[in-house]
Amino acid sequence: MKSEQLSTAIPLVILVICAFVISQVIPPILTHAQSPSITTQNSIGGNLEDELNKVKSEISNIQKEKENLKANKIADQNNLTEFQKQIFNLQTTVEELSLTIQQKELEINQLELEIELLQKEIEELIERIEDNQDQIEALEEETDERLLGMYLAQKQNSSSSSKFFASDSPSEFVKVDTYRQALQEDTNVKLELLDDTRTQLEKDQTKLEEDKITLDRSREQVEDEKIAIDIQRTTARNEQAAFEARKLDAQNRLSGYDELIQVLSSKEKDLLAKQDSIQSALLARNEIVSGVPVDQGAFLGVEGDTGYAYGAHLHFGVSESGVIKNPCNYLPGGSYGSCGGSGRIGKPMGGGVLTSGFRTQSRPTHNAIDISTGGGANIVAAHGGYTYFFFEPCPSWAKVCNAGGAIVAKVCEVDKCASGLATSYYHLRCTAEPASSPRSCQ
Repeated sequence: MKSEQLSTAIPLVILVICAFVISQVIPPILTHAQSPSITTQNSIGGNLEDELNKVKSEISNIQKEKENLKANKIADQNNLTEFQKQIFNLQTTVEELSLTIQQKELEINQLELEIELLQKEIEELIERIEDNQDQIEALEEETDERLLGMYLAQKQNSSSSSKFFASDSPSEFVKVDTYRQALQEDTNVKLELLDDTRTQLEKDQTKLEEDKITLDRSREQVEDEKIAIDIQRTTARNEQAAFEARKLDAQNRLSGYDELIQVLSSKEKDLLAKQDSIQSALLARNEIVSGVPVDQGAFLGVEGDTGYAYGAHLHFGVSESGVIKNPCNYLPGGSYGSCGGSGRIGKPMGGGVLTSGFRTQSRPTHNAIDISTGGGANIVAAHGGYTYFFFEPCPSWAKVCNAGGAIVAKVCEVDKCASGLATSYYHLRCTAEPASSPRSCQ
C-alpha cells in the first residue's frame, strides 16, 4: 500500500518540478525573443524614414534635371528657329552678292571690250597718221622733183637768153615762172590740208588714248569692287557654315533630350513606386487601437488625394449599427446643394461641392458621397464620439494609387464601433495625430 502511494507521488513531484522550471525559464526566453523584434521594428522605422528622405531627394533631383532638360530643349528649339532664320538670311545675302559679282564681271567684260575697240581705233589712227605723213613726204618729193626738172630745163636754155628775149613770145618765160609758182602754191595747199588732217588725227588719237585710260581706271575700280564683294560673300558663307554647324549641334541635342527625359522618367517612376512602398510601410506603423474621444467639429485632418483618387476630395461615409446609410439623409438640409436631410450630424467640411452622390445610377456601388474644394480644406468630426486613424492600401484593381494607400479617419458614437452611428473620412492628406505619427499634419 505504501509502495503504491509512493509510486503515485513520485510522478506528481516530477510534474510539479517541471512546471516550476517551465514557469521560471519560458517567460525569460519569450521576453528575450520579443525584445529584438521591438528593437528591430524601431530600427527599421528609422531606416525607412532615412530611406524615404533619400528617395525623395533623388526624386527631387531627377525632377529638377528633367525640368532643366525641358528648359534646354525649349531653348535649343528656339535657337534652332533662330539659326534657320540666320541661315536663310545669309543664304539670301550670298545669292545677292553672287548676282552683284556676276554684274561686276559683265561690267568688266564690257569695259574690256570697249578698251579693245578703242585700242583698235587708236591703232587705225596711228596707221592713218603714218599714211598722211607718207603722203606729205611723197608730195614734197614730187614737187621738188618737178621744180628741179623745170630748173634744169630752164638752165639749158639760158645760153640763148638773148635769143630768148628776142623771140616773138617773151611771155613764155613768164608762163613758166607762173606755172612754177602755181605748182608750189598747189603743193603748199595740199601740204597744209595733209598737215591739218594729221593734226586732227593726232587729236583724235589723244582723245582715244584718254578715253582708254578712263576705261582702264573704271575697269580697275569695278575689279576692286568685285574683290570687296567677293570678300563679303566669303564672310557670309563662313557665317552660314558656322550657323549650320550650330544648327546641327542643336538638332543632335534635341534628338537626345526625349531619350534622356524618358530614362529619367523611368527612374522617377521606379522611385515614386519605392516612395509609395516606404510610405505605406511607415503609415502602417503605430496604428491607434483604442478610440480617442472627440467632440463634433473637432479637427481630424486635411482634404487630400491619398489612395485610389484622381484628385483631392473627401470620401464621406455614414453607417449605423454596421448598416451603410446615405450621408445626405443625416447632414443638415442644403449642406451640399440638394444633399441634406435631418441634420443629425454636422458638415464634415465647411465648403466644397458634391462631386459624386451616394449609389448613383452611374456608380451604384459608391457607398458614400464625394465632396471637394480642390484640396487643402480642413476636415472635422461630423459628430462626437471616438476617433480612429488608419491606413488602407489601394485595391489591386485600382488604376491609380497615391502614396501607396488612403489615409482614413473614422468617428464612432460607441468605442470600438460596436454599435451606433459611425462616419468615415477617406483620402486625407494628413491627420490630427501627434507629430510622432507619420500621418500627422504637425
